[in-house]
Amino acid sequence: MIDMSNNTPLISSLVAYEDLACYKRAVIIHDVMCHFCGARTIPTYVNGDMLIRSARMCELNIAEGCLALPISPEAGLVLLQSAQSSLVDLRRRLSSLIGLCNDGLWMPDSTKYKRMWEIGEESDDVQDFIFWVSRSDDAAAANILIVLINQADVMLYKIIQSLARELSADGASE
Repeated sequence: MIDMSNNTPLISSLVAYEDLACYKRAVIIHDVMCHFCGARTIPTYVNGDMLIRSARMCELNIAEGCLALPISPEAGLVLLQSAQSSLVDLRRRLSSLIGLCNDGLWMPDSTKYKRMWEIGEESDDVQDFIFWVSRSDDAAAANILIVLINQADVMLYKIIQSLARELSADGASE
C-alpha cells in the first residue's frame, strides 16, 4: 500500500527514490498511460506520445532530483518541481481529452472520484489500474488517470514543501 499520510518519507533523510510513494505512483502513471495510449485512438492535438513522454519525465525527474539532492539540494528541488510540472501537463492534456468526449471531469466530491482515490490508497499494483482503465470508456479512463496524477501531485507537493523549508532553514542558519 502506498503511504499518503503526512509521514511520507522525506528526501532529506536520503531515502532511496525507489522507496518514495510519489515515485511509485509516477511509475504506475507511466505504465498505465502507455496502456491507455496504446489501446485507444488519441486525438492528434492531445498527442498520445506527449502523454507518455510527460509521464516518463515525471518519473525520471523524481529519480534524478533525489539523486541530485546530496550534491546540490537546489538542483534536486528544481528537478522535483519539474516532475510536478509534468503532472500539471498530463492533467491538462487529459482534461482536454475528456472535453472531446462530451463528458465531465470527476469532481473530488463525486462518488467515482472518491472510490478511485480509495483504490489508489489501497493498491500500488499497476495491474489494478490497467484493469480499471481497460474496462472504461475514454473519459472514465482519463478521469482514472487524473485521480492517480492528483495523488502523485499531493505526495510530491509535500516533499517539495518540506525540502524548501529545509533549504530555507539551512540558508538562515549559515
